[in-house]
Amino acid sequence: MPELNEKDLRKLFQTAGHHVPATDLTDRIMARVAATPITRIDLAKPLISKRAWIMVGLGLVALCTVLGLMPETPDQTPGPASTVISAIEGLLSGIQMPQGSWPMWTAMAMGSLLFFAWVDSALMRSMRRTAA
Repeated sequence: MPELNEKDLRKLFQTAGHHVPATDLTDRIMARVAATPITRIDLAKPLISKRAWIMVGLGLVALCTVLGLMPETPDQTPGPASTVISAIEGLLSGIQMPQGSWPMWTAMAMGSLLFFAWVDSALMRSMRRTAA
């Protein structure tokens, strides 16, 4: 089928004429809109539950407590546990921390992340209240 140019389209519309819609068109549209259900917001569940985050936090606290209570130099007889700990201490002693104000910037970045997470949860709570 050949392409229609502007003159051909104009002629086609003129020969077709103007069709007046039915008087109840607006009523039918409004009835259909009124019958259409409003879709509810599908709130996504977090990938990691609160219980899992609590367990991770408790595990980290326990790990830090155990490592903090360990003596600087092992006085026990050498065994498999003390060799692993000494190997880990050997690896960690070779790491040099960067100089400067990076702890302050890290703390500010973590604080900002916590603030934005709090804002996000507050917005989700308000969306749940308005959706219900």
